[in-house]
Amino acid sequence: MDKEAFEFQFGNELTYTTMLSDQKEVELIPGGSHIPVKYEDRKEFIQLVQKARLQESKKQIAAIQAGLLKVVPHIVLTLLTWQELEKKICGDPEITIEALKRSIEYAGVEPNEKRVKYLWEALTNFTNEDRSRFLRFVTGRSRLPSSIVICHGRSEYDTRSEKLDLLPESSTCSTTLYLPDYPSAKVCEEKLRYAVYNCVAIDTDMTPED
Repeated sequence: MDKEAFEFQFGNELTYTTMLSDQKEVELIPGGSHIPVKYEDRKEFIQLVQKARLQESKKQIAAIQAGLLKVVPHIVLTLLTWQELEKKICGDPEITIEALKRSIEYAGVEPNEKRVKYLWEALTNFTNEDRSRFLRFVTGRSRLPSSIVICHGRSEYDTRSEKLDLLPESSTCSTTLYLPDYPSAKVCEEKLRYAVYNCVAIDTDMTPED
């Protein structure tokens, strides 16, 4: 942007102020709300804005740091990169089939049952985002590690229910997946994908019926 375009767009309306995340306007220099930014000073203005925005959460970050150091010794933190620390605190965002299998327990079903084989076929076809949704559907969190228990579908004992109509159910409190006995891997994948993308109860305090 040249000087003419700068002055045409901003005139004297651009002053040494910026808006923080809490929608509070602050002055970047003393009396900045009354000082227009000149074309020659535009780079200085940008640097002042960057500094203000980067430091606006300084107190909160210091509090988090102090709390973290009460739990984890500083010497331990110096041995980790930020990526390693993120993975230890938040979990691994990369969800592989091998990692999922290490997290699975079976209750009332056997690993070699058709329904379980269909589940793994479905999860293998899932993208990493799909698997993250699956984890959130079953456990309430979107990253590993997280243990999962696989059980019979809860509606299977209702003789009025047709297998093709049943959807997977979950209990995030016990991280349990209630898996119906679908007739094929294709049906299993379709029902599972629908459930993990359309179940929003985990994000609300009440169901729509309430």
